[in-house]
Amino acid sequence: MKLWLEEREEYLREEMASEGRRGVSRCCGWKDTTQVASGGVDRVQCAEKGTYRCIDCDGSGLYCDDCIQEAHLFSPLHRLQVSMLLFFRCIQYTC
Repeated sequence: MKLWLEEREEYLREEMASEGRRGVSRCCGWKDTTQVASGGVDRVQCAEKGTYRCIDCDGSGLYCDDCIQEAHLFSPLHRLQVSMLLFFRCIQYTC
């Protein structure tokens, strides 16, 4: 019990951070971009604001509307949530 009391603040801080945004609001997704000079396709990190998360996917990253749709094209039963600034709300039909 003494060990727990010494570690409880750190545990609670991590638990609260996992439920919140951790100060990050940039999308964690990647987008394809066409390189005109080489004719190839590169993947760059999305610069949009991330407002969605998935309860069922690994990690706790936030995604923009386009990236969350692309990431879940073949996972329609995953439970998605949208950030309401202070809490996350389930998106209708997914939770």
